[in-house]
Amino acid sequence: MGICFVPLSLALAWMFFLPVGIIFIFSGFIYTVFANSTAQSLGWMSNGFQKEIGFVSWGIGAAGLVASGMGSDA
Repeated sequence: MGICFVPLSLALAWMFFLPVGIIFIFSGFIYTVFANSTAQSLGWMSNGFQKEIGFVSWGIGAAGLVASGMGSDA
């Protein structure tokens, strides 16, 4: 039984797609749509900071999805 190697480009694509892209998009959704309940569950005061974190998370998630190239035909 030999070791199966995955091409580096495929491994990087999945790492950008799932951990960076999808998780940060989900995080951004939680911090913007459910900002008050998220702040309360973390012990924070709801002062708009959660929405700022959410928008940054959406940006990082979008960059991860673009970097993964999963939706491109190339």
